[in-house]
Amino acid sequence: MTATSDLEAFVRPRSIAVVGASERTDAWGNWLFRKLLDEGFPGRLYPINRQAQTILGQPAYAQVSAVPGPVDLAIIAIPAPHIFETIRDCAAKGVKAGLIITAGFSEARQDGRAQEQEMVVYARAHGMRLVGPNVSGIINLHYPLLAHPAERAYLYKTPITFICQGAYAITDLAAREVSARRGFGKFLHTGNEADISVVDFLEYCEHDAETQAICMYIEGLRDGRRFLDVARRIAPRKPIVVFKSGVTADGSRAAASHTAALAGSAAMYRDLFHQAGLVQVPTFELCLNITHALLEMPRLRQPTIGIATMGGSWGVMLTDALGQRGLRVPELPVGLQEEMRLMGMPERASVRNPVDFGAAIGSLSAAVRVQMVETMLAWEGIGGVVVHGYGAVGFASDDAPASARQRFDEDKALLHSFHTLQERYKKPVILATAMTPLESQMIQELIAEGLRFQHRLDDTAAVLAALRDYASMHEG
Repeated sequence: MTATSDLEAFVRPRSIAVVGASERTDAWGNWLFRKLLDEGFPGRLYPINRQAQTILGQPAYAQVSAVPGPVDLAIIAIPAPHIFETIRDCAAKGVKAGLIITAGFSEARQDGRAQEQEMVVYARAHGMRLVGPNVSGIINLHYPLLAHPAERAYLYKTPITFICQGAYAITDLAAREVSARRGFGKFLHTGNEADISVVDFLEYCEHDAETQAICMYIEGLRDGRRFLDVARRIAPRKPIVVFKSGVTADGSRAAASHTAALAGSAAMYRDLFHQAGLVQVPTFELCLNITHALLEMPRLRQPTIGIATMGGSWGVMLTDALGQRGLRVPELPVGLQEEMRLMGMPERASVRNPVDFGAAIGSLSAAVRVQMVETMLAWEGIGGVVVHGYGAVGFASDDAPASARQRFDEDKALLHSFHTLQERYKKPVILATAMTPLESQMIQELIAEGLRFQHRLDDTAAVLAALRDYASMHEG
């Protein structure tokens, strides 16, 4: 077991020494030190470089032990042959934590694991813990701590902590999701896990008030029993979403050469995650999407979905996508169908489920459409509703007629009204559209106002399945 206090020096250090800090713009030490400065790290920063007097305008020191003040965290970005020497120097200084960026150990060489263990034994004997080797850095946007090459403009702070054995893919995902206002507050990368593992950071999140949900990228686990014990304690209070890579024979080999992970069989991990109460996502691209849904939306307590769509073909395809995830789109009772007809739904438009708003264009007011969705939600046979097809393509020009902006604002108000039904009925209401914020000003503005959207039918189905799976594990 790793004490929370051991990890605090990684997540909230009061002082950092960057070993290998450099003026070279292509060097890791330059990226990390510059990002710490740019983000406004609130503690003391010490660049370590034997050949320089200053780095980026800050006084430099030849080694960590030469730093005048205490050092909580040493970020080490120097060639592998000099790592152990640096750890000894850090230990002599009383450094509590070492983050080893450098690769070229157990993931690359047969003797790499033995070298890692030798460093760990020495560090622990001197009260120092290690993350890595082979990591990209660490991020805590709540602090703020940005010791990572990621661009700050493409990071969106949320109460989600992302714990992972990989790195670049996660920051690529964060950059893609920033336009949807999805992201993480902490990014904790463990690399080869010579000492600190994903399980240690998971346990840290148990009592971390800034973490309300956890997302994990896992290539392999060395201690499945401890992972199970820790995850079981956390998952009922803080949803945990996991993506497992390395599930094929070739993928397992790739994982071993990436972070020296013990991949194991896909079925074994699937059973482990289910026993722990975790939601396993089907694709990496859905990690943040589903974690946000579990954090923000009501649970799906029965697998029956109502659909209100602006296009009949979209309704058919969405029905298939939901069915492939084990969800159902039941026909509405005759009495509910008759209610919708009395509300003004024309005979040409289906009310069986999916309900075809598109075929009723010009026949229904916004208030009536909201009333119809509410009618579905109020029925005890429906677990949640998908409203699909709103969100005009394009961006309004300055010379657009006032009538166009009025219709634009009316549709925005309508989508807000659909969204409010979720809180009233404690059932998920998913707003789905083929338009992304890069293609639709309306969707862009609504996301800025706090609404969530799904843009692919498969994603809509996967999110609802995750809401069902979490409910069945923790509320069944």
